[in-house]
Amino acid sequence: MSAIPEGPEAGSTSPGGPRMGYSRAHMDEPLVRVVAAGDTHIGRREHNEDAVLIRRELDLFAVADGAGGENAGNMASTLAMSSLAHFFEESQDDATGFDVIGLPRGARRLSQAIHHANAEIIEMARTADRYQGMGTTVVAITVDRSVGIVHLAHVGDSRCYRLRAGQLELLTQDHSLANDVLELAPNISDERAIQLPSRVITRALGMGPQVRVSVSTLAIVPGDRFLLCSDGLTDMLDEEQIADALRQDLRPDATVKVLLDIANAAEARDNVAAVVVECRSAGPTDWPSPTLRRRPGDPTDDEAELLIVDGASEPPASDDDDDEPEIEISGGSEPAPPRDDIPLALAEDDDAHPTQEIEIRMIPEGSASKAKVEAVQVLLGGITAENRPGSERDPTMPFQRRCKKCNAIFDGKANMCPNCWDE
Repeated sequence: MSAIPEGPEAGSTSPGGPRMGYSRAHMDEPLVRVVAAGDTHIGRREHNEDAVLIRRELDLFAVADGAGGENAGNMASTLAMSSLAHFFEESQDDATGFDVIGLPRGARRLSQAIHHANAEIIEMARTADRYQGMGTTVVAITVDRSVGIVHLAHVGDSRCYRLRAGQLELLTQDHSLANDVLELAPNISDERAIQLPSRVITRALGMGPQVRVSVSTLAIVPGDRFLLCSDGLTDMLDEEQIADALRQDLRPDATVKVLLDIANAAEARDNVAAVVVECRSAGPTDWPSPTLRRRPGDPTDDEAELLIVDGASEPPASDDDDDEPEIEISGGSEPAPPRDDIPLALAEDDDAHPTQEIEIRMIPEGSASKAKVEAVQVLLGGITAENRPGSERDPTMPFQRRCKKCNAIFDGKANMCPNCWDE
């Protein structure tokens, strides 16, 4: 089982079985009591690159699905889980309420933890050739039991479902090439669409110094059940099968076992990971409606709306790259033999993250102070071009690359063409 060990106060783990237990209260009278369990299964793969995180004393739960071949994928997912836990251990415990710009502090804390994990994975990849190009998806939730809300964050195609009153709802949207087409190029022809590579994700930890984390804050209703899972589970089970498992009157540890057993019986091609988090009422029966987001109300604040526009209509052309690489987490039904010498992503260099001139246009014109415009420019100046608002990569671009060694054009995600791999 790929999981991060817990301390003695975090509960016990039965050999070969999932983790399970009640959360400790941060406050004397929390509204929510949490029971959680998680486990992984290797499936038909040679290596288990999935990992789960159950830290009840931190109210932190997560799943990661690594990639990279040999032990690199396992290293990336395990490092992501340990980094999240360490960040929560070391960061301030009082992450309730809202910050100065109206964002929930708990949501920012979770996003910060994922950014921190991304930096640690990139740093680890620099230490050994076998770790070059390793990456991982992540989906994580943290429960604020004092006010009855949950913060959810994810990168990649690991998912979060919620079962409420018997109805299953998908709370995340895969960061995949298919969804990029839906958002950026819905008019693409079938002829061009069929040429696009399948089962490709467009965001993952370890792929670059900047990562876009999708974050949301949701109210909890007593009885809510959250499922965090890797695509190894959702590839084998449809949503009705997932809902049926979550509807059963079973503890989270038994529910996890049911889900993994069904996937295993279906001869899961990929590693499978699942974490079930059940939220029960621990406070008064008159459950309050929490405030999920606050709009800053400083009457002295100017009322400008800023429209952020990249100065260049397209990123500067590069002689070395035709488009940014993506990483393929699941591949086809028959995974290719892992190779240490073929990185999944472009090696870090200045050409991999082009910069652009930033133009800020104010609406109404001139309504924002100069300091605020400069603050936005400073913020965007530290974000790579492909991660800035309005500058997503066009998914209709040809998926070809130029070999870093012989300069030949070829199809693929590695930095060297097949003729140069073995040299």
